[in-house]
Amino acid sequence: MTVQVQFTPSSAISFPSATASVVIDTDDPAQTTYTTSVTGKVGVKPTANCQNVTVNTDPNLCSTANASINNGSFDSDGESITLAQTPAGPYTLGTTNVTLLVTDSGTDQQSASCTGKVTVQDHQNPSITCPAPQSIACTGPGGAPATITPTFSDNCPGVTAVCVPPSGSTFGFGTTPVNCTATDGSGNTSTCATSVTVTDVPPVIASIVASPNVLRPPNKKLDPVTILVKETDLCDPSPVCSITSVMTNAGPAPAGSFVITGPLTLKLQATGNGGHALTYIIGVTCNGAHGGSTTGQTTVQAPL
Repeated sequence: MTVQVQFTPSSAISFPSATASVVIDTDDPAQTTYTTSVTGKVGVKPTANCQNVTVNTDPNLCSTANASINNGSFDSDGESITLAQTPAGPYTLGTTNVTLLVTDSGTDQQSASCTGKVTVQDHQNPSITCPAPQSIACTGPGGAPATITPTFSDNCPGVTAVCVPPSGSTFGFGTTPVNCTATDGSGNTSTCATSVTVTDVPPVIASIVASPNVLRPPNKKLDPVTILVKETDLCDPSPVCSITSVMTNAGPAPAGSFVITGPLTLKLQATGNGGHALTYIIGVTCNGAHGGSTTGQTTVQAPL
């Protein structure tokens, strides 16, 4: 007897689950139940493959939104798979342990998992802006202290900034360059530059007195005169004062009417001018060591 056998489902197809039924239909009316073996893959789990990954932070953030530890996970019976990571991200700076769950699209929703590490690194440099160059007056012989406050920021917390010379230092006379550096917790750096210029404060002249301040007798001789100056200088303990000009109430002093003999000494002719009393006007300048200067004057009378 020839028996014609028909399988439902047909041979070599994929079964939806491990409990799928196979119906065998024959033309033998005497027997309606048969058993057979089914060869194939039923209820097979997918394969989960993981890897450790290292990624950079997203721009201007201290984390990254996307990082996959999947390393070619697949399903051997050809079903599509879905991937789910726990935690799902975003991933913050440092290392996070992550579990990958791989699930196939079969009706039995077979799944497998593996683990990997997501390491997030920060390679973004901080930003830093220095203040504009500043000019300040001296407060003492050594110069003046200056405050330098750069503005700085970073995509991650923990950024610091230092300046060389440090803010609050005493800066010497003239212009000193200043370099500031911002450093974040990952060692990334940025720099900016500015400068501090310290200028001199001119001396203060309290008084200028000639001794003597009256020339007698009017004998037309050159009489010695000493100029006494009282001055103070905030930034120079020893300013230098000297005679810088000799005038009269009638104009420039006549030739031969005076001789400057030292920084603050001179000789003046003890005589009037054309029958009139003469007033000598002695100009004095005091100079600080760092460029500041102040001028003043005193008078000497030469009566008839």
